Formats: sequence, C-alpha cells, structure tokens
Amino acid sequence: MGYVTQTVRQRLIRAVASVVATFVVASVAAGVMGGVIDGAAAAQPAHTTADTGPGISSLHNRVDQIVHHLADDPVYVDRAMGNGDAEALRAALRAEIDALPYPAYAVLVHYVPGDDLLRDGSGGSADPAELAALLHRRLGEDGVYVVGIEYAVSGIAAGVDVPDPARSWLAIHDAAQAAEVTLSPGAQAVAQLRLTSWVDDLVSPEADAAAAEIIDELLTQPVMVVTEVDFRSFSAQRELTTPPWPTSSRDDSYLGTGFIVAIVVAALANVVLGRRAAGRAITGSPTDIGPARERLATALASIDGWKTDVSGPDGSAVPPVAWRAADAARRLRDSTDPADIMGAAVLAEHAVYAASHTDPPPGPQPCFLHPLHGPHRTTAELPGQRQQVRVPVCQRCADDLSKDHQPDVFRLRRGWRVIPYYRRPDVWAVSGYGSLRADLPDLVLAGARAGTPLPGRLAHEPR
Repeated sequence: MGYVTQTVRQRLIRAVASVVATFVVASVAAGVMGGVIDGAAAAQPAHTTADTGPGISSLHNRVDQIVHHLADDPVYVDRAMGNGDAEALRAALRAEIDALPYPAYAVLVHYVPGDDLLRDGSGGSADPAELAALLHRRLGEDGVYVVGIEYAVSGIAAGVDVPDPARSWLAIHDAAQAAEVTLSPGAQAVAQLRLTSWVDDLVSPEADAAAAEIIDELLTQPVMVVTEVDFRSFSAQRELTTPPWPTSSRDDSYLGTGFIVAIVVAALANVVLGRRAAGRAITGSPTDIGPARERLATALASIDGWKTDVSGPDGSAVPPVAWRAADAARRLRDSTDPADIMGAAVLAEHAVYAASHTDPPPGPQPCFLHPLHGPHRTTAELPGQRQQVRVPVCQRCADDLSKDHQPDVFRLRRGWRVIPYYRRPDVWAVSGYGSLRADLPDLVLAGARAGTPLPGRLAHEPR
C-alpha cells in the first residue's frame, strides 16, 4: 500500500472514530456544560483580542481582494505586517490619511507561496511602486498610493499635485539611521505619507529636517519601531502561510451554548489523539545531521573571510540582511541539538547568498519538509497531518508526494520516538526554517532555540 493511500485510509478511520466520540461526549456533557457556561456568561463580559482586519480568502486573486477592500477602506494591512499590533497600525494610517487634503491609500502586504501578487522577472520581490500603479489603475481613483511589500515600501502620486512618495525614501532612511532605529514597514508608510504632504522637494535639506522631526515623533509609538520580535504573530499568520483557510458564515446559535462547548471539548480531545496517530505517518530513523554540519562549516569559512569593513567576497558592501543571518548562524554553531545545527547551516548559507546578490530576501526560503533540499518552488499538503495544511516545498518533495512516496522529511529523535521536526513546538516548527516567516534571523538573535518555547513579547506590550 502506497504512503499517501495508507495515510488517507488512516484519516478515514480516525474521522469515523472522531465523529462517534464527539457526539457521544457531546450528548453526555451538553446538559452539564450548558448550565456552567450560561452562568459564567452572565457574570463575565465578552472579550477578544483577535485581529478583525482583512484576511486572505484565495491565493489566486489577491489583487482583486485588495482592490475590493480599498473601495471601502483606504488602509489594507496584512496581519503579519503589523509589527505585533496590526489594528493599532491600521488606525494610525487611517488617521494620517484623514488629515491629508487629497485622497490617499496605504497597502502593506506579505508574499504567500503560490499567490498572484506582483513579482520581478526572477520571481523575487517586485517594486512596491509597480503594485501601487496597478492598484491605481484597478481602483480608478487619483491620489497618493503608498505600498509596502514585505520590508520594501514605496509609492506614487497619481493625479494629485504632490511629489512621488518614492522620492522620500532617502530622507527617511537617513533620519532613521541617525536615530539608530529600524522602522517597521508601517512606520515607513506613515513617514512617506506625512513627508510627501509637508515638503515639495523630497530630496532637499528641508526634507531631511522634516524627516528627522517625523522620526522623532514616531519613536514615541512602539508599534512603529522594530524593537522586539513578535513571536506570537504565527497564530495570526496562518492565513498567510497555510491555504486554504476555512471560512463560515453559518449561524449555528440555535444549537445552544452548552452543546457547542461540549462538541468543542470532545473535538479537541480527538484532535490531540488524531495528531498523535498522524505523526506516525512519517517513518524512518532520525536524519543524519552530518551533511548539515559540513555545509555549515563551509559557509562559515566563507563568512569568516569577509572583511570587517563590511566588504563581501567580491569587494562590494555586505548588506545588513547577510550580517544578521551570519550572526544568527554563529549563535547556533555550538548547539548540541540537531535542529539548531540544521538552522545554523540554513542561516549561514543564506548569509553567503545574500552577500553576493542584490536585493536578497530578509531570511532563507527553504523547503519546509527538509531545509537542505534548497529553495521551495511550490506548495503541497503537509504529510502525516490530520487536517489539510499546505506548506512550501521543493520540487523534489512535491514529486515524491505526487508519486505516492514518502518525502524525505527532516526527522528528530524525541524520547523513544522519531518525529518530523515540525512536531516539536519551537522556533523551527513556527518558522519552517524560514519558509513560513521572513524574520528567522531576528528570532534566533532574540534567543529562540530548539525545543524551547519562544521567549519574546509583542513589540507593543509594556516593558
């Protein structure tokens, strides 16, 4: 029996058992839970911290979704672009736009493997100004369009008598460097909107002084400055990394509070049991970490050859992206955990790549299933998973899955069991070694390690 066929059969068996167990437990618990929950609801106010901003309903028409949203709201910010508080950032951008004497729009988006957002000819990040021009054509409304794609922010002025926001980049960059801060993409957008409305010549001493004033004011707002890694944003990023995303508008309130909660309790219990069973679908011995150690040593030898005056292998300046990845790799090089060594190898090789390429991505983008396979090229359903979740994979793994073969998954020993690395809740599972998150170097530099809970706080939380 093939690997995928066996997995499907296991899923069917578990699904039937799950339904039976769910409703048996639900029928017994509904009466008890109903009384408890109804009493608690009367005493406790409703509270939620969920982000209510826009989500991604499809990978194949993201531009359509953005245009549709902008028709009613001039601000579109993906959850992953909020620096820990996307709602606060959206409110700040709306306030900035409301104060302008002309129409303006702000869009901050994050690439998702397989989506249809603009990319350059090699499949890398497109110029945000190109997306701004496309949104202007699609929306048909003149105004200032400031657009951020991941870490790059730019914009255009279409049909209004103000300079292009793209020209404000140098003044804002110099002001941030002078203040020794790293601005979030949202802060860059706010600064471009404000500076464009303040001065006529964005490349002038007047613009430099205005930019410095703007940055000083933004420093008082924690959401504007990248001060700490937002470790918990992964739960909000699921809609950005694991399509398809289930949605429902059905009103089931007539079922009764107690019955709903009882079903949830029973279902959660079965999910736990199901995940344990699904985890056994990936079989084999722990992955030999020797090749990762060898590749790490080779990459670090190249990095050690960089000159301390930030000169790279070809004599050109080494970009900050490369230095961050190199520093993160060095932090992990002496770890005794195979997952950390794998991460060090991935980060070190990304540092070498970033040092010799223009406009490199901020972090590695490997195959989720095995980081040493190289860059991900497509997405595929995560094997051994009870729920359908798609992850970025290399062509090799995609071909194995399509042929009913078990892919070469990076496996670890956990006690007496051998498990896929992503079943241990730590930085590597959360980031997929960079395939799910662009900020992997920052996570490691902030102290995240294998097998331990992520140590960070939201950037906007009080110190």
